[in-house]
Amino acid sequence: MEPSGNEENIPETGGELNEKSGKKRGHRGLWVALIVVVLLAAGAVFVWVKCPVKKVYVQGTSYYTSEEIAEQVIPRDKPLYHNSVFLMIRYYLPGAPSIPFEEKVRVRMLDAETVLITVRDKELAGYIPYVGKNLYFDADGVVREYTPLTVRGITYVTGLDVSDAQPGRRIESEDDAVLGLVLEALQAMRKYEISADGIQVERAGTLSLYFDKVRIRIGRSDYELKISKIAQILPYLEGRSGTIDLTNYSSSDENIILK
Repeated sequence: MEPSGNEENIPETGGELNEKSGKKRGHRGLWVALIVVVLLAAGAVFVWVKCPVKKVYVQGTSYYTSEEIAEQVIPRDKPLYHNSVFLMIRYYLPGAPSIPFEEKVRVRMLDAETVLITVRDKELAGYIPYVGKNLYFDADGVVREYTPLTVRGITYVTGLDVSDAQPGRRIESEDDAVLGLVLEALQAMRKYEISADGIQVERAGTLSLYFDKVRIRIGRSDYELKISKIAQILPYLEGRSGTIDLTNYSSSDENIILK
């Protein structure tokens, strides 16, 4: 058979269908995006309304009061920080605000309106006045803070000449031997869990410790022996004043005299 000369014209509908389905997908995508935005906005409003910080508990600090920590973590002039969910997320993410003298700060929700702030203190042994500020260092002499602030319970060191101090590095002193004595005394006090109000480096490079109104001379040697004895007698020195000379103290000495 010969092919018929009457060929039917078949309309090309594929492009039109694709265009219509593309429009439907575009509209569907817009609706999905709109729904997501509405849900997120509703969730944000719900969190904002239902999760205001009303109770705050603080643990782990010895340098601040609980109120001082709470004021630094939840500033009065930053409304977002008064929402427990935002606060927890902010202190979970990298780059969270830091607090001087604190190694780490964490915030956990106990319930929608209650947060627990946990801090970990930096290990500070002493501080020295240096170029108009206070130079805080640990028992190894490494600089941990350089600030005009003064923190409670840290031994104040006087009479030590500092030639250079860089954060994260050991203090450099014009008399490294004397710096070694100061650090040795601080390490011994740390071991026996006592803290002097002050350490004074005297002219001959000897050391005196100050506990309130009591001065205790410990010389240049046998610090662990002397400070272990100080730890024993310290409760009996409360409310007293005077000087105790332990420069030549030995384990055979029985009497400790307060003059």
